[in-house]
Amino acid sequence: MIKLPTRFRDFDSDTLVTSEAGDFAFVDQTFIPRYLSNELSVEEIDLALSKRLLATHEDDWRIKSLAINTQRKINKKEREIRYFLIIPTLRCNLACSYCQVSRAPLDAVGFDWEQRHLEAFEEFFAKNAAQNVKIEFQGGEISLRPDLIEKVEAIASKYCSEIELVACTNLFEISSDFERLFSKENFLISTSLDGDIEAMSANRTKNDVAAKSNIENIRRIIDEYGVNKISFLPTITENNFDKPEDLIRLYVDMGASGIFLRPVNYQGFARKQHKKSSSGFEDWTGYFERALEEIRVVNREKYFEEIYVADLVRTIFLGLDTAFIDFRSPSRFVQDMVVVDFDGTIYPTDESRMLTRTRHIDLSVGSIFDGLDEEKISQLNSYALKETNLLHAGRL
Repeated sequence: MIKLPTRFRDFDSDTLVTSEAGDFAFVDQTFIPRYLSNELSVEEIDLALSKRLLATHEDDWRIKSLAINTQRKINKKEREIRYFLIIPTLRCNLACSYCQVSRAPLDAVGFDWEQRHLEAFEEFFAKNAAQNVKIEFQGGEISLRPDLIEKVEAIASKYCSEIELVACTNLFEISSDFERLFSKENFLISTSLDGDIEAMSANRTKNDVAAKSNIENIRRIIDEYGVNKISFLPTITENNFDKPEDLIRLYVDMGASGIFLRPVNYQGFARKQHKKSSSGFEDWTGYFERALEEIRVVNREKYFEEIYVADLVRTIFLGLDTAFIDFRSPSRFVQDMVVVDFDGTIYPTDESRMLTRTRHIDLSVGSIFDGLDEEKISQLNSYALKETNLLHAGRL
């Protein structure tokens, strides 16, 4: 028998074993030592063969299928960007406590795209965009510049047959110009909903009246355009660790079919104001487990998912590609998604933008003015393969 690449991890009294192709089984904790010492029973050998942990000979189909699977996964594909996350302005009308990359005041100068940015973006877009694209506008507060949204949409319309637009907005205020844009069928809203008025006031508006207005604007969008027009997600701070059930019930009441639970992101500036949220792992896991239990209760009446967990489950059991670039292997940075900052700098992910802005490491990969740094992109992608990281960690 030939042993094939196998990974394992103990869980309580069982061990999870997985093959290179993702086949898996739960076995007792004596399985791996006996697997390594060739002491498996006949039944266990059959299990190992079926899970592609063993092969009978060098020409066994199991070895060939693993090779094909690996080749298909790591083969480089042509660059065709389908997801553009752009930040045309860094100015904002709020000062949220967990802002990740810092915002600029409303009257700040030099933090908005100008004509030269639009021209450079069009040249970059024309060269790299797929026919079907999603453009996500972040900020700052993008609703301050509906004119830039229109201009970017006009650029995309020249080169693409299908365009989906998403505005990440705080919905603190809704201007008529901004609403005219998002009322279009292909335009969606993404916003934050951290909880009740108290939570929103503490994290975002610093004012209960403003927080109430903020939540009412979310409800108005749902009432007038339907729940599919808007997605909302929370950022969980240390002030909200004691009431996950209330947050789940609020989202159910708002008509959401799921929730993406996330703590304050340690990679950005927010960790400075929310040190406990960023480093309190046990507090977070306790909160997360209680939230999942509440979601289980909700599902007795209607379907409601934790979006991150659901994505992982679908990836494991259905073999679907995860939506999270950092979780893909290989990640294929700057192949189908890029981030373009307010100054034209290009990043492979939004997290890399955070790490660069906090001066941990420079993960920028070029700019719309100077083009892409292909050598740096290649180097990043060489580490964006789980086998490479396992090798460096001494686990292969």
